[in-house]
Amino acid sequence: MSMQPPVKGRGPADFVLKTDSGIKMRPDNTNYMPQLGDGMAIICMIITCIIMAHGGLFGFISILVFYAMWLPRLRYRGIVTIRPTKDVITVTLFPLFACLSVLWSVAPMITAYTSLEYLSGVVCAIIIARVVSTLAYMRGLSLGAMIIIVASIASNRYGVDPFSGNYSLIGLFGSKNQVGLFAEIGIISGIISFFRPQRFISRIFFCMFPVLICCAGLYLSKSASSTLSLCLVFVVIGGVYLVTRLPRKYRGFACTMLMVWFVTIIAAGAAMNWQEAVLQAFGKNATLTGRTFLWDKGMESAMHTPLLGHGYNAFWILGNPVAEQLWYKFDIDTRQGFHFHNVYVEIFVELGAIGLFLLVLLMLNNIFQSLKLVLKHGMRVDYIFTLAIIIMLFVRSFVEADIWGTFSIGPILFYSIIPRYLHKHSIKA
Repeated sequence: MSMQPPVKGRGPADFVLKTDSGIKMRPDNTNYMPQLGDGMAIICMIITCIIMAHGGLFGFISILVFYAMWLPRLRYRGIVTIRPTKDVITVTLFPLFACLSVLWSVAPMITAYTSLEYLSGVVCAIIIARVVSTLAYMRGLSLGAMIIIVASIASNRYGVDPFSGNYSLIGLFGSKNQVGLFAEIGIISGIISFFRPQRFISRIFFCMFPVLICCAGLYLSKSASSTLSLCLVFVVIGGVYLVTRLPRKYRGFACTMLMVWFVTIIAAGAAMNWQEAVLQAFGKNATLTGRTFLWDKGMESAMHTPLLGHGYNAFWILGNPVAEQLWYKFDIDTRQGFHFHNVYVEIFVELGAIGLFLLVLLMLNNIFQSLKLVLKHGMRVDYIFTLAIIIMLFVRSFVEADIWGTFSIGPILFYSIIPRYLHKHSIKA
């Protein structure tokens, strides 16, 4: 068995062991996975961000480009990137169940088509987690988000949000919350990657510029969900930082106490109606500007088929009287592309209690695995980035459906967490 020096851009190992059989292994006995060079990985991530944001503007060709970038890497440099390992099985159970829902869907053709799209996006997310280093991942996201926000500002498209009535930047999306989402992603990626060891010019190009532009986009979007979730992300990171200052054996207990304290504060605030002041600060009312009406309607519809649901993407279809009523109420003239502004209600309606259970299980797995890595290894930038992303998606999941749709940035982020870190492909910070 011989030692070989690391290859630039190929992952975190300090060295690679080559066994007599010729199989490359890491020192921790996990299979070695070659990674894209950082330059190519960053370009691919930028293109991925743009396609996930505005694929509809470019048409079907953009989806083909997305597939062409990632699917050929199912086998990369002689190594299969997706095998039935624990991490792959963990993240594919839910999308496979979505595909299975074609058997009971009220619109089987729509379910078959869109669920396969969703599954293919998950496969690409796993491949990205395998072959893209965390640093390139963050840099690609920050630059991609910056380009998207620049395009949104340059479009000079503002509109009145159907929920809040606020006049805000909707950009090429036609949605202030999508502008806010990409701005939030750019801010998180830029700020956290700033703390990686790198040259000053790299910090300016990959961190400072994207963060400043994305902050402008977030301000112009007036997206309350993005602003609030961003604040909570950095509150959590601050709390985790304090916990990691303690000896490792005390961190788990201290983190548990912080969570209990946080829940207690929220419960006390709810008892004293603090939520009213918070909602007013973000320009919302007690109904979350119409969202609670949506949730009520969603729960009513879900109770007709509580176990299995209507089928993936089989609720928001032409001819469904409840969907038609909600499109009319919220002035959705296109009569498509709407959701319940709560990922759990959306899943309960479309995939029932079983689908909801699988998604909640995956969400909690992402959160606790990310938190466990930080508590065990400390404030490593790649682990903090993962924790920040899953906290962002978790907070937003109560008022948005970022991880639900096909060909969107939410599933790319969500489904790449477990494959990246259970398979130990992170870069040592």
